[in-house]
Amino acid sequence: MTPVDRLITHWRSEGVALNAGASPAKLAELSAFLEAPLPDDVQRFYQAADGIADDTDGTDGIVSFWSIDRIVSDAEVRAGSDERGPFRDVAFDDVVLSSWYFFFRVRDGAVAMFSENTAEELPTLSDLLRRYLLDPDSLAI
Repeated sequence: MTPVDRLITHWRSEGVALNAGASPAKLAELSAFLEAPLPDDVQRFYQAADGIADDTDGTDGIVSFWSIDRIVSDAEVRAGSDERGPFRDVAFDDVVLSSWYFFFRVRDGAVAMFSENTAEELPTLSDLLRRYLLDPDSLAI
Protein backbone atom coordinates (compact mmCIF):
# COMPACT_ATOMS: atom_id res chain seq x y z
CA MET A 1 0.00 0.00 0.00
CA THR A 2 1.40 3.40 -0.97
CA PRO A 3 1.64 6.33 1.48
CA VAL A 4 -1.22 8.00 -0.45
CA ASP A 5 -3.41 4.90 -0.03
CA ARG A 6 -2.48 4.63 3.66
CA LEU A 7 -3.37 8.27 4.31
CA ILE A 8 -6.72 8.12 2.50
CA THR A 9 -7.58 4.87 4.31
CA HIS A 10 -6.56 6.39 7.64
CA TRP A 11 -8.63 9.53 7.07
CA ARG A 12 -11.67 7.52 6.03
CA SER A 13 -11.37 5.33 9.14
CA GLU A 14 -11.19 8.50 11.26
CA GLY A 15 -14.28 9.97 9.55
CA VAL A 16 -12.42 12.88 7.94
CA ALA A 17 -14.69 14.52 5.34
CA LEU A 18 -12.95 14.15 1.96
CA ASN A 19 -13.92 15.64 -1.36
CA ALA A 20 -14.56 13.30 -4.28
CA GLY A 21 -11.54 12.59 -6.47
CA ALA A 22 -10.45 15.24 -8.95
CA SER A 23 -11.29 14.92 -12.62
CA PRO A 24 -8.60 14.79 -15.31
CA ALA A 25 -9.52 18.40 -16.16
CA LYS A 26 -8.87 19.50 -12.56
CA LEU A 27 -5.54 17.66 -12.51
CA ALA A 28 -4.61 19.45 -15.74
CA GLU A 29 -5.62 22.76 -14.14
CA LEU A 30 -3.32 22.11 -11.17
CA SER A 31 -0.46 21.13 -13.47
CA ALA A 32 -0.96 24.32 -15.50
CA PHE A 33 -1.10 26.44 -12.33
CA LEU A 34 2.13 24.89 -11.05
CA GLU A 35 3.66 25.19 -14.53
CA ALA A 36 5.04 21.68 -14.14
CA PRO A 37 3.90 18.10 -14.68
CA LEU A 38 2.28 16.53 -11.63
CA PRO A 39 4.27 13.71 -10.04
CA ASP A 40 2.51 10.35 -9.97
CA ASP A 41 1.87 10.44 -6.22
CA VAL A 42 0.32 13.92 -6.42
CA GLN A 43 -1.97 12.72 -9.19
CA ARG A 44 -2.85 9.60 -7.18
CA PHE A 45 -3.68 11.69 -4.11
CA TYR A 46 -5.99 14.09 -5.96
CA GLN A 47 -7.62 11.28 -7.95
CA ALA A 48 -8.48 9.56 -4.65
CA ALA A 49 -9.61 12.71 -2.82
CA ASP A 50 -9.57 16.30 -3.99
CA GLY A 51 -8.50 17.45 -0.55
CA ILE A 52 -10.38 17.69 2.73
CA ALA A 53 -13.84 19.24 2.58
CA ASP A 54 -13.57 23.03 2.99
CA ASP A 55 -16.44 23.20 5.49
CA THR A 56 -14.56 21.12 8.07
CA ASP A 57 -11.65 21.81 10.40
CA GLY A 58 -9.57 19.20 8.61
CA THR A 59 -8.02 16.51 10.75
CA ASP A 60 -8.67 17.44 14.38
CA GLY A 61 -8.23 21.11 13.44
CA ILE A 62 -4.53 20.49 12.78
CA VAL A 63 -4.03 19.90 9.03
CA SER A 64 -6.22 20.70 6.07
CA PHE A 65 -5.10 19.41 2.68
CA TRP A 66 -6.70 21.75 0.13
CA SER A 67 -8.79 21.02 -2.94
CA ILE A 68 -7.40 22.00 -6.33
CA ASP A 69 -9.97 24.80 -6.53
CA ARG A 70 -8.70 26.22 -3.24
CA ILE A 71 -5.04 25.90 -4.27
CA VAL A 72 -5.74 27.86 -7.44
CA SER A 73 -8.21 30.41 -6.04
CA ASP A 74 -6.51 31.15 -2.69
CA ALA A 75 -3.09 31.04 -4.34
CA GLU A 76 -0.67 31.28 -1.45
CA VAL A 77 2.37 31.57 -3.74
CA ARG A 78 5.91 32.57 -2.84
CA ALA A 79 9.07 32.79 -4.87
CA GLY A 80 12.63 32.58 -3.69
CA SER A 81 16.08 31.25 -4.26
CA ASP A 82 18.44 29.07 -2.26
CA GLU A 83 21.74 27.25 -2.81
CA ARG A 84 20.01 25.06 -5.44
CA GLY A 85 18.60 28.03 -7.35
CA PRO A 86 15.25 29.74 -7.84
CA PHE A 87 11.96 28.14 -6.85
CA ARG A 88 8.26 28.90 -6.61
CA ASP A 89 6.22 27.62 -3.66
CA VAL A 90 2.46 27.00 -3.92
CA ALA A 91 0.62 26.13 -0.70
CA PHE A 92 -1.56 23.00 -0.69
CA ASP A 93 -2.13 22.51 3.03
CA ASP A 94 -2.44 24.72 6.06
CA VAL A 95 -1.47 23.58 9.52
CA VAL A 96 -3.10 24.78 12.73
CA LEU A 97 -5.51 27.19 11.06
CA SER A 98 -2.98 28.75 8.66
CA SER A 99 -0.16 29.05 11.19
CA TRP A 100 2.12 27.53 8.55
CA TYR A 101 1.89 25.61 5.28
CA PHE A 102 3.04 22.67 3.23
CA PHE A 103 3.95 23.81 -0.29
CA PHE A 104 4.51 22.32 -3.68
CA ARG A 105 8.02 23.54 -4.47
CA VAL A 106 8.47 23.99 -8.21
CA ARG A 107 12.04 24.18 -9.42
CA ASP A 108 13.40 23.57 -12.92
CA GLY A 109 10.05 22.19 -14.08
CA ALA A 110 9.85 19.57 -11.30
CA VAL A 111 7.63 19.44 -8.21
CA ALA A 112 8.92 18.63 -4.72
CA MET A 113 7.37 19.33 -1.30
CA PHE A 114 8.37 21.99 1.21
CA SER A 115 7.50 22.05 4.92
CA GLU A 116 7.48 25.68 6.01
CA ASN A 117 7.72 24.95 9.73
CA THR A 118 10.79 22.72 9.46
CA ALA A 119 12.21 24.46 6.35
CA GLU A 120 12.72 21.07 4.69
CA GLU A 121 12.40 20.22 1.04
CA LEU A 122 11.21 16.65 0.51
CA PRO A 123 11.54 15.01 -2.91
CA THR A 124 8.02 13.56 -3.12
CA LEU A 125 4.54 13.79 -1.66
CA SER A 126 4.97 10.15 -0.62
CA ASP A 127 7.98 11.13 1.51
CA LEU A 128 5.97 13.87 3.19
CA LEU A 129 2.94 11.61 3.76
CA ARG A 130 5.10 8.81 5.17
CA ARG A 131 6.46 11.20 7.79
CA TYR A 132 3.03 12.71 8.40
CA LEU A 133 1.65 9.24 9.17
CA LEU A 134 4.58 7.63 10.97
CA ASP A 135 6.45 10.50 12.59
CA PRO A 136 4.39 13.73 12.66
CA ASP A 137 6.73 15.20 15.28
CA SER A 138 9.48 15.23 12.62
CA LEU A 139 7.31 17.71 10.71
CA ALA A 140 6.49 19.67 13.87
CA ILE A 141 2.82 18.68 13.73
